[in-house]
Amino acid sequence: MLIAVFAVMVTAVVNSGDEDSTNESTLEAAKSQFGESIARARDDLSEHMRTQATYAQKAGDLKTLEKIEGEIKAFESSSRLPISVSSKGYATLIQNSRKKMLVAYSAAVKQFTKAGKLTEAKATQNEHDQFKTNEKAVPLGPQLGDELLKSPGCEEPRVNGNIPGWVTAQGRWAPQDHGSWVGFHNGSKHNFYAGNVLVGELYQDVDMEHLGRAIDAGNSTVVMTWLINSHRSCPFCETGAA
Repeated sequence: MLIAVFAVMVTAVVNSGDEDSTNESTLEAAKSQFGESIARARDDLSEHMRTQATYAQKAGDLKTLEKIEGEIKAFESSSRLPISVSSKGYATLIQNSRKKMLVAYSAAVKQFTKAGKLTEAKATQNEHDQFKTNEKAVPLGPQLGDELLKSPGCEEPRVNGNIPGWVTAQGRWAPQDHGSWVGFHNGSKHNFYAGNVLVGELYQDVDMEHLGRAIDAGNSTVVMTWLINSHRSCPFCETGAA
């Protein structure tokens, strides 16, 4: 009976050691994956901005080109998200990566605690708390440059004849391939076309509730920009309002 108990105890100790090793390697793997995800997200956004800058240059739009080039420098030097280029994909990837990392930290703390490795558990918990604090200090989302409109460049395929996210009040709105005469618009090849009508009206309701407090406190600004062209012979104009 003693031999049997001894064997069980030895097996338990060996298994616990294996679990600790697996726990540590799993956490390190999560950290490595997080770092790779962040680097990939940054590279993708930088490349997207450079693509938009190329479109602006080819369209001869100096003002937009200089604006995007400035945003590229700001992003690469201080991680400031752009306004003129959508960063929705970047923000989503970062948020998802952070969530996975927090789950990995919590799982590691739990396993270390169960194994009696309290020193490791406390150290990992501190890392978790610091990681979460950094996440709050650098919020991601619409207040830092995300595009709030659906299909802002009229690029998404129509659904039942309608432009996704938009409501037609007057006119026969549809995507139009603008070629080179309209110029640069959000890096896209289309513009909104009301049809051969005297008056066209297209609108979209945007939910701003999640930004209300930040805006009221003066910590966030909503910027609206647009390009207008009424005829092929008329140069388009870009206007912004905050």
